[in-house]
Formats: sequence, structure tokens, C-alpha cells
Amino acid sequence: RILEGYAADGLCPAPTEQVLHTFGREAPAARQVLKALTAEGALVPLSGEYLLSREAFDAALWKLRRAFPRGFTLAQARDTLGVSRRYALLLLECCDAAGLTRREGDARQFLGT
Repeated sequence: RILEGYAADGLCPAPTEQVLHTFGREAPAARQVLKALTAEGALVPLSGEYLLSREAFDAALWKLRRAFPRGFTLAQARDTLGVSRRYALLLLECCDAAGLTRREGDARQFLGT
């Protein structure tokens, strides 16, 4: 159920606490499931507040790599992915922290292949 919800949210997930709230009394068990899914890589932490499905994360990276092989700005990522600046920034900061991208001024470039 958790993975289905994150898959449906695509690149615009609800904050983790809001997701947990939907489980009511089962929220503590759902929190443990979220931790396990994150540890196994099925969910990607964008920040302490948001998680993203691995499929949505990988699809976004593929789309950005294909559209911008030489680098891109936050605005270009936002427009290409069709998300708000907030979600684009969360995604790109996650990529920077993971060493997938490097920010240089206003632009980012993918590292490696």
C-alpha cells in the first residue's frame, strides 16, 4: 500500500508525516515499513520530510540526462519534469548529495555515466 501511494504521487510526494497520518493507529508500523523500504532502496529520501519512489527518481534522472547531456539549470529541470520549483530543488539537492550531479553556479552537470 505504501509503495502504491508513492508510485501514484510521482515526483510530488506528500510529506512523510502526512503519509503516516493516513495510517492512523498503524502509523508506528508504517514508519518501520518506510524505514525498511528506504534502506532497501525502494524509496529515495529527498529530505527529512519527503520520500520518492525509486521508479520516479530513476525516471526523472533518465529524462534529465536525455534532455540535458551538457548541463542544466533548476528552471530547466523544473520545466522538463513538470513539477514545482520546490520538488525540482529537492530532487536536485538529493542528486548533488549522492554525487550524481555537481552544482556550478546556477547550473548542474551529471557526473559519470
